[in-house]
Amino acid sequence: MNPLYYDPVVEEMRQNGARFAEAHGGDIHRMAEALRREEALHPERLVDRSKSRRPLTTETPETPS
Repeated sequence: MNPLYYDPVVEEMRQNGARFAEAHGGDIHRMAEALRREEALHPERLVDRSKSRRPLTTETPETPS
């Protein structure tokens, strides 16, 4: 890893992902099922993107004269 781009948060995320994959034998189907189970157990932790998106507009902002 290039020391100029080292980020401890990113490194921690990579390590967590590696542990998660190892715990599920590297099987993407088992990992997805585990994530679905967690989502079902804790729906309050999910982000509802429909509440956070701004509506799209086709209008352009007015420019001052």
